[in-house]
Amino acid sequence: MGLDPGNYRLRSCALAFFQLGNTDRAMDYFRLDPNSEWGRAHLPAILLRAGKIDEAEQSIKNMPDLAIWFKPLLSQCVRNGTVARGQSVDARTQAALLVLRDPELLYYQGSIMAFCGNRELAVRMIGEAIHRNYCAYSALELDPLLASLRDTPEFGRLREAATKCQHDFLAARTRKNP
Repeated sequence: MGLDPGNYRLRSCALAFFQLGNTDRAMDYFRLDPNSEWGRAHLPAILLRAGKIDEAEQSIKNMPDLAIWFKPLLSQCVRNGTVARGQSVDARTQAALLVLRDPELLYYQGSIMAFCGNRELAVRMIGEAIHRNYCAYSALELDPLLASLRDTPEFGRLREAATKCQHDFLAARTRKNP
């Protein structure tokens, strides 16, 4: 960013930083493209991770209405500055969440489900993201939205799968570039 401070394409670096709990740095990258569809879709996740529930609720109103963002579900979870922990997710919405193709988006929505108290669905989604090679080991350890999962046996299994995913990736890279 120091070499090309106006390059809006660097905005996606915000994802890595907010998954690592560094929301101040995530905001630095978000500010490169705040009014785009991308920016409006990701701001609530940054604010939730920063613990700014009221601001997140307001930002949800500006999210794109595209199905992949599950705006009504997020809005229901974060309503009136409070978090509706353990809100139920109907079977149709669960099915739609579980068929997301992009493993990064699976992780993203899985972390939102963890925050909203849907632990079982969160574990399934994050597990599927890892299975699709979104290793996310560091994010598992540091993402503030996963705090409610960290003391569960399921989280231990996610951590093991992410460790194996990362190990397999590094081994494959070493074989290609000895």
